[in-house]
Parts: sequence; C-alpha cells; structure tokens
Amino acid sequence: MFLEPRSCCRICVVLSWAWDDLIPHEHLSIWRRWLSELSSLSDVSIDRCVKPKNLGGIQSIEVHHFADASEVGYGVVTYVRLVNVDRKIHVSFLLGKSRVAPLKQTSIPRMELTAATVAVRVNAMILREMQMKIDRIFYWTDSMTVLRYIANETARFHTFVANRLVVIKDGSNPDQWKYIASELNPADDASRGKWIQSFKNDDKWLNGPSFLWKSMDEWPSELSIDQEMPDDDPEIKNEARINTVCVEDCMTTVNNLITYFSSWKKLKRCTAWILRLKRILQRKLTSRKVQTRSSCNQRINTILSLKELEESESALLAFVQYQFFQDEIESLGMGEEVNHEARSSRKQSFVKKSSPLRKLDPILKNGLLCVGGRLSRANTISEELKHPIIVPRKSHIAKLIIRERHELLGHTGRNHVLSILRQRYW
Repeated sequence: MFLEPRSCCRICVVLSWAWDDLIPHEHLSIWRRWLSELSSLSDVSIDRCVKPKNLGGIQSIEVHHFADASEVGYGVVTYVRLVNVDRKIHVSFLLGKSRVAPLKQTSIPRMELTAATVAVRVNAMILREMQMKIDRIFYWTDSMTVLRYIANETARFHTFVANRLVVIKDGSNPDQWKYIASELNPADDASRGKWIQSFKNDDKWLNGPSFLWKSMDEWPSELSIDQEMPDDDPEIKNEARINTVCVEDCMTTVNNLITYFSSWKKLKRCTAWILRLKRILQRKLTSRKVQTRSSCNQRINTILSLKELEESESALLAFVQYQFFQDEIESLGMGEEVNHEARSSRKQSFVKKSSPLRKLDPILKNGLLCVGGRLSRANTISEELKHPIIVPRKSHIAKLIIRERHELLGHTGRNHVLSILRQRYW
C-alpha cells in the first residue's frame, strides 16, 4: 500500500547498489520518514465482519473491484456493497493488493491492463471463498484504453495484451467494466502509494468511494466506449504481422503432414489429392465470379495421373528446400535472368561464400534448387543427371527418398543405392 519505501528498494536494484553501500541522503530521508510513521498504523482498524448487526435483511449483494496503475506500481481494491430491504446501503472493505512495477520499463496501458487482470483473478478467488451469494459484480478502471481493449472484438493484439485479454474475458463480461475518474478511484492509492498520515486522514481506501454509498441513480454517468482502435496503437498487429503468423501456421501444418508419413509414395499421393482439391476449389471460385457452373459440374477422376504425382513431388521438394535454403533461393531468384552457363564462364555465383551449397554451384530449374556445374555442357546424358535436385540431408523427406530407393533396389549396398539416387537427387 505504501510504495515510497518499496520505490527505494527498486532504485537500489536499478542502480546496482551493494548491501553495504551508503544510501544517498534523499532516499535515506524517505525511508526514515516511513519508518517513523509505522507506529501510527496501530490507530487504524478494519471491521472483521462485512455486515453490520443492525443492517437487517439483505436484498442484494454486490462486489466492486477497482484497478489502477502508474509508473511505480499497480493495484486492486475490492469492496462489498450490501443493500437491505429498506434500501439502506453499507460498503465494506474486503481486499486490497498492490505490486511494484517491473524493473523492465512497461507502458502505462500495459500496466493498467495488468491491474485489470489482477482484479479478475481476485474476483475468482473471492467467489471461491465467500459464503455469500453475489448478485452483481462490477469492475472499475480509469483507463479508457483498457476499456476499449476489452470491448473490441475484431482487432488482433500482440502477445502481452492478447494473453491478458483472454484472462479478463474468460473471467468477466465486457458490460461489467465501468469507467471511473482518477480522483474517485481508491485503487489510485495502491498504485502510487500514500504516506501513513494522509492515509489515516482519508477514508476512501477503507470505506470506498462516496458514490457507492448512494443509489445507482447517483453513480457517475456511464461513458460510451468506442470499439474502434486508433491506427497508431502499438499493441495492434498490422496486416504484415498477421500474414507472417498465417504463413508460420501453414508451414507448421505442412511439416506435420510430412512427418506423419513414413513412405515417400504415400506422402506424394496424399499431397497430390490436396493439390487436386485446391484446383477444384479455385475453379469453383472462378466459376462463381463469372456466374457459370460449367466448370463445377465436371466429373472428378478418382485416379491420380502421372503429371499430378510429379507436381506433388515438386511441391514437396520446393517446400523443404525453402525451409533449409531460403537465402540461396532468394539470391538465385534475383540473378535468375543471367544464364547459368554464362555465369559459370565468368566465375560468377549468386550464393554467399558461407553457403553450404557454394561448392555445388546451385541453379534454379523449374523452381527447384539443382546442382549446377560444367555437366550442363554434356550432350550425351539426361537433364536429371546433369542437374540433380538438391535435397536437404537433415530433412524428413531425404529419409523417405533414401528408404524408398533402398527398398526398391532389394536392400542392396550403400554405394549402389547412392549411385541410383544421384541420377535424380543430390
């Protein structure tokens, strides 16, 4: 509750003071003042019972959580508001929590959101422990940014905000959150701290804000929350970031598909069916745009063609090559207009010297990384022998290809399997 001494400790940590270093006078005076006022706390008392004896029958029970944050800390304070059958109101202090701000500098909106998260967790604990039936629950904050975050349903936030919004929305409803002015918010004492003498003179912390003792008609008027987020809010993910996340999710899905299979043949067939489905859906989308169904009512062949299997293999190899050799593919793509034969004659290369493919003089052929070199000038061998497709040796696909060739060759020796493999792959 009283943050000044804790601020001193925080400064000691930030400045890396040792335990036996002399404390500067300005910080030592704060500590001594706090220590001298500790004895005054003996005059502060809190009723253990939240319901006075003379209150009579209770008509409604409400729990009110107030959250606030500042650059030095954040806190939550909770009150129980009882209304009896004669409309008499009593407010009791129930719980207060405060935390020092983390050493790593954090923005005020994030601190306010963290305080709101603590309020939801405190409410869950109170519901478990209290033996009274709660009729209504209210959350109060003086941060319009937090209220906007909670009310918004469309924006995608960065991890810090998104994780805390999940906690808040799982434990509360947006319509339970209300705005309160900073000067009325009792949690302001928890976030900023207060000297003991001023704490004794001000009963807002122990008795709650004055409006809670009045009927709801006299409460502060509700503000309409604009759910539209400002374009410059740093917590909102931009479209480029969203696209990156989507790409990462897609790559994870394809990786899971590849590692699921232990047979190169089965993996190619499964991928071929997926690619066929993709083409069918694309045709249907196109047919809707031109308002015709002629391309949608074609009979689907249940047998995969050789061309489809070859496209499937190329797609899988291109995917795994991009995973392991993205820099090489992008470098070769920029110099793709230069003929690889002319490049060899001028001793040019479009991959970095540090690349593991440097010695293979790689080229891009039909969208795939292939071995380059002087064999391109040989007229008596096939294109596959001239330019074998490069397969990353640590990939799961490399294992599947080797296993398939080994089984097809009747489990022959290593050198024979390797020679057959290199007619198409490297």
